[in-house]
Amino acid sequence: MLALRLDGLAMKMHWISEPGKLDAKYLESPAARALLGGKGTALSRLAAWGMNVPRFGVLTTEFHRACREAESPLELACAALGDLSAWNCEYFAVRSSMSAEDSSSSSYAGIFETFLNVRAEDVPARVLDVHRSVDSQRARIYHARAGFAGRSPLAAVVIQKMIAAERAGVAFSRAPTGNSALVRIEAGWGLGEGVVSGKVDVDAFLLDRFGAEVRREIRNPRPALTGEMFSSLLAAVLEIERRMGHPVDVEFGVASGVLHILQARPITQPMYELHYYADTNLAESYPGLTSPMTADFVARMYTKVFVESAELLGQSRARLSALMPFYRSLIRSFGGHLYYHLNSYYTVIAALPGGKKNLDAWHRMVGGAVSRLIPLHPLPPLSILERARFAVRIAAITLFHRPLFRRFNFAAESRIYKLDMELKALETVDAKQTIRLLLAVIGTTRGWALPVVNDLLVMTGTKKIAEFLAAKGIFETDTAAFLKTRAGVDSLGPLRALDELANEATPERVQAFLERFGDRAFEELKLECLTFKEDPEAFSRLLRWKMKVNEIGRARPMPSKGAPFARLFERLTFLEKIRFRMLLWFTENAIRAREATRMMRGKYYGWVRRAALQTFRALQRDHAELFSRYKTDEFWGLTLGDLHRYALGAINERELETTLASKARWRVQEAAYPELYCHPEPYPSAVAPYFRSRDTAVRAPGGGAAKPGELSGTGAAPGIARGKVLALTHPTEAFDHADLHERILVTRSTDPAWVFILSKCA
Repeated sequence: MLALRLDGLAMKMHWISEPGKLDAKYLESPAARALLGGKGTALSRLAAWGMNVPRFGVLTTEFHRACREAESPLELACAALGDLSAWNCEYFAVRSSMSAEDSSSSSYAGIFETFLNVRAEDVPARVLDVHRSVDSQRARIYHARAGFAGRSPLAAVVIQKMIAAERAGVAFSRAPTGNSALVRIEAGWGLGEGVVSGKVDVDAFLLDRFGAEVRREIRNPRPALTGEMFSSLLAAVLEIERRMGHPVDVEFGVASGVLHILQARPITQPMYELHYYADTNLAESYPGLTSPMTADFVARMYTKVFVESAELLGQSRARLSALMPFYRSLIRSFGGHLYYHLNSYYTVIAALPGGKKNLDAWHRMVGGAVSRLIPLHPLPPLSILERARFAVRIAAITLFHRPLFRRFNFAAESRIYKLDMELKALETVDAKQTIRLLLAVIGTTRGWALPVVNDLLVMTGTKKIAEFLAAKGIFETDTAAFLKTRAGVDSLGPLRALDELANEATPERVQAFLERFGDRAFEELKLECLTFKEDPEAFSRLLRWKMKVNEIGRARPMPSKGAPFARLFERLTFLEKIRFRMLLWFTENAIRAREATRMMRGKYYGWVRRAALQTFRALQRDHAELFSRYKTDEFWGLTLGDLHRYALGAINERELETTLASKARWRVQEAAYPELYCHPEPYPSAVAPYFRSRDTAVRAPGGGAAKPGELSGTGAAPGIARGKVLALTHPTEAFDHADLHERILVTRSTDPAWVFILSKCA
């Protein structure tokens, strides 16, 4: 399709019958708006972007100028619109399109005349009526308010084919009231003009920006929108918003089941910037509700470790300073649930060598896909020196990988042992001293940048393996079959030890297991979840269940990577075999190191948990009149910030108790947390998360409830499995089932401690 360009004499043209074919760059220019007006330019851009816009043409502002100078404007209009008869259309819509109309600063809504269901022979007369409305008394008043006093503005006129819409409406990419992160759709039966003017009953739908319906208000006997209409309309509205660069309201119509975009306007109401969040992968470590104490601790540690990682990789002071706001907001909590702050994560990851390509690799490691909705904060490109430093340090870590991680694990183990001794020495002193030790340890802990850099190596390795396999026609979803690293994986140690213990559970063997693996727990990275050593009853239930499962049957062995490996190697050249083996060796080493450091991370979190518990006990012991009535679980409603203020003397014991009283019921806020979430800044804000609303019923767009017994989701591995399903929300629910070797496990997410359950499933 040949794009039309307007310059010189072409600018004098009066009638453009296919504005959507104009040059894309021209349509973004002020000259296009001056010629086609606001509505005409918007429709032309929509058509150029591939939206399904009913056929239209534009009588330009130059035509309006010519009409003002002509002796017979009607004859001029008839001559310009001579080709309308070839449109094979019975009725037309005739609308004004002034340059300032439908702009981000003024809308002119309802000021100019609009005519619907106009026959072809009457269109010229209606065009002149639109011109007259531009010079009407109410228009002149609005012109003056909009800053056009004393001028005589010109207006283009849009001539558009009327569609026989059985339903129509308007969609706001940002809800005008309530939580503006939601998309509001108002729809009714009949033409869109009736919906916009309020002449017909409209149904209202609130959707999140990822397709889930949040709320609906139905006023018609039958909903005006159902099923697939939601997803296609939502996709169109968000794409229009993305391309226009600001919130929009979009008029649409549905004719014979086909969605038509009728027009799009900027929303002129001031709104906060939207930020995007995902719990992908993070929910494996922090599923569901997380205590305020854990949320505060995790956010602090992510900031600290990522800054240290940037220093380790040689980022300059200037670059660190520019990225610091993003490092400080990597993790945020909404409704008691932890999310990656994608705006910050994307900026930090894209700041590394590789730029935006790193985002795909990151999502390959943690799950999900790169969102086009999220803008990247512009940063100056890396200097040659920064790139060189990065390459040298990555090479050094790769070359000395094993000794570096052996030293890291030894140093971390030794430090935790010494910290335990320091903590024990404070058992009988007041809570403030334990708090000071806890905060000092969190503030001065270093060395954990190495595991984060190792994650970068895992990310790079899996990316290279996926690219290698893709070149051989093997799908990325099959990559995992080549990366089975059971040998030497430290996180499997507790599983093997528990299997042995279940076969012969003497008191001495139980004690030995708890001494070695007592720091493990289900959801072990949540400080409020007690370890096996701290909660012997929970461990006893696990052991009794394990013994019963072992008596009934064992899970089938996992398939090895031998078969796919052999089939691939038959197709490789000698040099390709060497390269692929090196990639596997490199990536598997990094994965083993990651598993080992995860175990060490669990031990470090365990120390923080012990320090917090010692603090709670000291408060109950020394200030029983204030704190004895609180259960241990309720203390986790405090934050490290609360404890810090108390240790500094900024608040006293009674004020700390008042704070605790307001937060003790932190568990009541648990909700059905979406994987993807969007929220308006600033953070934190007074706007409640939309999934916390009492009347919220999150469901598929236009959907209704799932059928009884119906489960949907994403498979953890490729292929098809058949068998009895066991749906769990928490691993301890498996203790009521001894036939896991016959079951297919379905769960919202898993954390490392789920390995005790997963290993017994079919």
